Amino acid sequence: MPDVEPVDLHLPGSLLRRHDARVLDPATAPREADPRSGTRLPAPSATAYLNTRLLVAGLLGVSAADRVDELQRVLREAGYAVTLRPDAADEAFGRWLLLAVESGAEPGAGKGFEEVRGGPMDPDDPVTRLDPGLRVGSVSVAELDAGYASRVYVVPDARVQEPDPWSLLLAARAAGLEDVDLEHLVLPGGGGFYWGGQGGGLYWGGQGGGLYWGGQTGVPGIAPDRAPVQLALPDPTRAGRARRAPVVVVPDTGLGEHPWFTGSDLALQLRSLLGWPVLPGGRPAPWPEGTGVEDELTGALDLLSGHGTFVAGVVRQAAAGARIVALPVLDSAGLAAEQDVTRTLAVLLVLHHLHQDQGREDFDEAGGVVDVLNLSLGFYHQDGVVPDHPVRRLLDLFGRAGVAVVAAAGNQATTTPMYPGGWAVGPGTVLDTDQPVPLVCVGALNPDGRTVAMFSNAGPWVTTHRPGVNVVSTLPVTFDASAQADRSTPGPHGGPDRATPDPDDLRGGFGVWSGTSFAAPWLAGQLAADLAAQRAKDDLKDAPEDMRRRAAEALRRLLEET
Repeated sequence: MPDVEPVDLHLPGSLLRRHDARVLDPATAPREADPRSGTRLPAPSATAYLNTRLLVAGLLGVSAADRVDELQRVLREAGYAVTLRPDAADEAFGRWLLLAVESGAEPGAGKGFEEVRGGPMDPDDPVTRLDPGLRVGSVSVAELDAGYASRVYVVPDARVQEPDPWSLLLAARAAGLEDVDLEHLVLPGGGGFYWGGQGGGLYWGGQGGGLYWGGQTGVPGIAPDRAPVQLALPDPTRAGRARRAPVVVVPDTGLGEHPWFTGSDLALQLRSLLGWPVLPGGRPAPWPEGTGVEDELTGALDLLSGHGTFVAGVVRQAAAGARIVALPVLDSAGLAAEQDVTRTLAVLLVLHHLHQDQGREDFDEAGGVVDVLNLSLGFYHQDGVVPDHPVRRLLDLFGRAGVAVVAAAGNQATTTPMYPGGWAVGPGTVLDTDQPVPLVCVGALNPDGRTVAMFSNAGPWVTTHRPGVNVVSTLPVTFDASAQADRSTPGPHGGPDRATPDPDDLRGGFGVWSGTSFAAPWLAGQLAADLAAQRAKDDLKDAPEDMRRRAAEALRRLLEET
């Protein structure tokens, strides 16, 4: 593993239990052995991953099924009394893919998939086989297979203790199986999980320490960032002059009620795409963009409630005429299972290709052409630096199709890459308009516009930086949790009451927050604004080569400005 600064990753037990996950501790985790010499390799890098599951590369109906059978044999020979059961959602995805291609992504075609749920397949259930040569727009099923990983559930035999997936992965690697991985827990790129400063901990305590950095007005333990502010600016949303507004897709916690978005033709929240549920099992629970409260006993806002609305507001401020499409994949703590997120991205890619191939312009419940994909999320890998991975290959397919992918760098003040940002091109990269649009990674700047935020991750994979500290943006007008004003008193002469600010009364619709999560959409919005300007001058079609050229030109201009 290359020499990088170890990431210090801590998650509260309550969040790990919520997702049935655990953290791999480099100090205590069993080490992998070199298969040739038998010597122990360096300790793994810290990561968060799910219990009872592994990921196997490939679509279940193409290459993954055979790999699952081989992994089953290896684990049994290694002495593990477990049975591997593929995820029913991955089998259903293969059938959905065939339907999407056969129907041409006709609206309403996928209604039979709306109730898809994840879970172990029955051993007698058949797997739908897919032709690797089948074309999905300009991409083949074989190429999609290379950018996909299927989930398998690890079911221990009767009276057998559930094994740690890390131990199973070590057994697979010892047998030479390279297409097996942990299923990582996806983390947010901002607004909650910060560097612990000199003294460790989940959150950076600013100058004065404490659990949370509250910006100007945060209250420790109650309102980390998300401090309410007042904004006198009018709604910046306005339609552009181009044939089609550039589409910015935001897979995040969703989109809450706000005057900038509610009822707007340029803001859309989808819980399914051509019938496929964005999050198998329904929307995140609790709903992060409703009241924002997870714990009814305390009535406090959860860590990342409102995160998606805040990200969308940053995009809107940078791109008045962009169409924002919110996909709720993260829960109110900003967490999700890796496969749930990447499967949704695969659905998005398939529908992009089909709409692009047909020259269709609308983005609706049946999907559509995507211009910019903002990923204010990511995961750390146990290998630290990972040159190749199915998610990387999936995002490369977006770039080939002309989609600009923007990822957050992460907030742990580490040089260990947070993926997918860790696969981005470095600063100073020469962009070729004939090549796939490269993935770019964005770190956070302080309000001075010159210095990098202390919490912002660093490395040669951080392409550029944008403002990410004390950013002002939108929050759901439905947020008013249990924290109260520190002091209040009746107004004199029968006038209005007087009070200090209520730290979690966000009904004004605006707040201040910090993180690379909010630096990434700053660039994503700038890209969308540049694409809109290009379209206004020369409103070309959306063929892959045209979209690649426009995206590369926009990126080149924006990166040259920094």
